[in-house]
Amino acid sequence: MSVPMEGDLGLSFDSEAVRKTYDAWADPLASPARGDVKSVYSRTVRDWGYRCPELATEALIRAIRAGAVRLPKRGARVLDVGCADGLQAESLSSAGVLAGEDSRVCGIDFSERLLAVARGAGRYHSLVCDDLNRCDADAEIDVATARFEDDAFHVSFCVGVLTYVDPDAYAGGDETRNRRNLLRELSRVTSGAVIFTCRTDMCAPWERAARALVDEGVWRPLEPPMTVPYLPGNASYRDKGVEARLFAFAVNDASGTSFSEARAREADGPP
Repeated sequence: MSVPMEGDLGLSFDSEAVRKTYDAWADPLASPARGDVKSVYSRTVRDWGYRCPELATEALIRAIRAGAVRLPKRGARVLDVGCADGLQAESLSSAGVLAGEDSRVCGIDFSERLLAVARGAGRYHSLVCDDLNRCDADAEIDVATARFEDDAFHVSFCVGVLTYVDPDAYAGGDETRNRRNLLRELSRVTSGAVIFTCRTDMCAPWERAARALVDEGVWRPLEPPMTVPYLPGNASYRDKGVEARLFAFAVNDASGTSFSEARAREADGPP
């Protein structure tokens, strides 16, 4: 039986309220029906037709096949922001992206209970409990990612998360700039590709922020933004016509060249 969502959590930036709902979804399943279903949460969103993790993985694979992103054959370092119980890592693993023996996935989520489920599934090398709304206002950066060095990861995913991020958590009052600060942090810790989604009814300011980073030369699109199904099995969203937008960018170095191109000699091919 699915745990009901009380109201539209995507319209709430109250981290504590959202966390309580996700914690309530975190009970592990004794006998999962599929490998990607680990908890009441993953069973619920799968019942609602949620496939954004797979669509994000497919975007990465298209970029790899097109030669726009190069990953080390021995293994990619991946950041999964808002990992919940591990649907994105499961999708990457099933697609062979994590086949290299040195592959590492780091997950961040604000629900320790969901992280416990993800930890039990064994897809993550490390897991961090933190909140994207916890910001160093003076530095205008997200504390959750500030712990990582520049280019710590080859690819970063932020799927089904940005609708819960409060732009006012980032100093300044300019919503486009505040969102740009978070996206810039994702690009800072990533040497290859950043892939993220956002609900169509809330994505316009995120899309403006992403375009601003294109104009600054921080990254460039791997493909045009794509509108994809969000929760087609949930009438609350389906009846309002809410879908998701998928964005994929290649991170540039200081010269404007993508890191994947600049380091192609170091990479030994896609996985």
